[in-house]
Amino acid sequence: MTEKKDNSDIEILSFESIDSDKYDRQKRITGWDQSKVSNATVMVIGVGATGNELVKNLTLTGIGKFIIIDYDIIEKSNLNRCVLFNMKDDIEGKYKVDVVKESATILNPDLEIVVCKNKLNDIDKNLYKQSDVICSCVDNIEARLEANNYAHYYGIPFIDSGIDEYFVALSSLHHFRIARYDLNSCIFCFRSHRSGDFLQVFHRESFLDNKSGRQVNRACASHT
Repeated sequence: MTEKKDNSDIEILSFESIDSDKYDRQKRITGWDQSKVSNATVMVIGVGATGNELVKNLTLTGIGKFIIIDYDIIEKSNLNRCVLFNMKDDIEGKYKVDVVKESATILNPDLEIVVCKNKLNDIDKNLYKQSDVICSCVDNIEARLEANNYAHYYGIPFIDSGIDEYFVALSSLHHFRIARYDLNSCIFCFRSHRSGDFLQVFHRESFLDNKSGRQVNRACASHT
């Protein structure tokens, strides 16, 4: 006997929305909440190849706001894998974040984008607290841990990605606490056993909390 499916939470969309609503198809996904997407702020650290794809895809889903961070400029070798860049003669030497902002707002004029052309450890740390999710699309372990540590401290979901030849690595971590207990580990927990003493030193450094002005240990409960 086949169990009857409960469709009580499925919103019935009008026939007219099939062609008139640009988000119609995704709204038909069970459990999808377009209002949450449209009101969300996503921090994207690194807008090269992976960051390009992430910004493009989230822009097309109707994300409300991006905070994009990258101090690098465009080189010709970037152009074969970055969809938001183009082959115009004058594009080399421009900041990646500026070109990504320009291209993404063409795709969705309602999009708000804050650009930051600093190294990650030089940004205003309040930007982390403005984000609903932090996405790491960087190519070095120092920046990954920097983003991970602040995401863990502020309790913000953290997604880390990396590509090496034919291989892709993706980690999704949701940091939350009940009382004084951490209910999950951080990205450091997955990497420390094979990455040497450098990570131990980096992860245990302290940082200045913008709100209280006090030095805070960045390590998660597993490493304090």
